[in-house]
Amino acid sequence: MEVINKPIIIEDDEVCLYGIFRGIENPLRIIVLIPALTGTRIGPQRMFVEICNYLRQEIGTMCFDLPYAGDSIDKRNKKFQNLRKDYNYYLSKIYDFLQHEYPKSEIIFISISVGCMPILEFSEKMRLNKVILLSPNHLSNATSVVNKRNIYAYFIKVFQYKTWQKFFHLKLNFHKIFSNIFNINKKRKSHGVEIDKQIVNRGKVNLLCVFGENDPNLQENQKFWILNKNQNRFTSYKNCIVSNSDHSFMGWDSKRELLVQISNWLN
Repeated sequence: MEVINKPIIIEDDEVCLYGIFRGIENPLRIIVLIPALTGTRIGPQRMFVEICNYLRQEIGTMCFDLPYAGDSIDKRNKKFQNLRKDYNYYLSKIYDFLQHEYPKSEIIFISISVGCMPILEFSEKMRLNKVILLSPNHLSNATSVVNKRNIYAYFIKVFQYKTWQKFFHLKLNFHKIFSNIFNINKKRKSHGVEIDKQIVNRGKVNLLCVFGENDPNLQENQKFWILNKNQNRFTSYKNCIVSNSDHSFMGWDSKRELLVQISNWLN
């Protein structure tokens, strides 16, 4: 079958969401890749593009930008404040489009870092079958408001030599960065004791979580997801660790192992 690439535009009076479809016409499954808060549809180090190119011979894939990064636009002049609610709003637009254009295709969401909790909760709400989380940051589940001042400060640091020096030596404190960007409730228990029962009762998913071996929050993250598994939140749960990888799976060897783990789980 011919593999196609075509732009996708979801537009109404409130939003204009831009994406790209890669794969065969009318696929049995569509993988939808959703960026983290400040990311775009290509993913970190073009990781989403690599995933799509690896899977597109048998599975349709769609990569989307979400406001306010990339090309997508929110026409309501609304400020981004609530991670879970805003992601749920945009995901609903994407889901409705897929239901209309590909009614017979299974929908599987993938995201990374702070994008993971929103796609998991949305998939549970819509009773989807499978979800893939890459370096999921569960602390975003306890946040309501984004600290824009700190986002700007970190944006400035992106252009500083010291930042890249720490990044390449795996010395960036991602836990501190997430805590500073999001107004995380420090009193909330971070190991899953306070799971939202209303969301869990809506549906169970088959879940794949993939972590980098050198992610500084690896142990804490694993405790959270294992506890959720033990509380019977998921239909099935698989945990994979990419060796010698950081939080963003930087480097070709890490991405290649990530691609194999995702493909094996899907098949």
